[in-house]
Amino acid sequence: MICDLGLSYNKIDACVNNCMLFREEDKGLDNCKVCDAFRWKLDKRSGEPMKKSNGKTVPLKVLRYFPLEPRF
Repeated sequence: MICDLGLSYNKIDACVNNCMLFREEDKGLDNCKVCDAFRWKLDKRSGEPMKKSNGKTVPLKVLRYFPLEPRF
């Protein structure tokens, strides 16, 4: 609905314990720097990180950031 109005948002992976965001230089990390929590959802059967149909891994928590500039 928001995209239909011309207002976009950015998805940023976050630590499940709200310690940090995985962005910029931390984008490639698999564990949180602060609490060492794993970043990805795990498959219950295999214990491996879950993957979407396009091959990307699924994060445990996602922050949706709505930039202010396009709204003005």
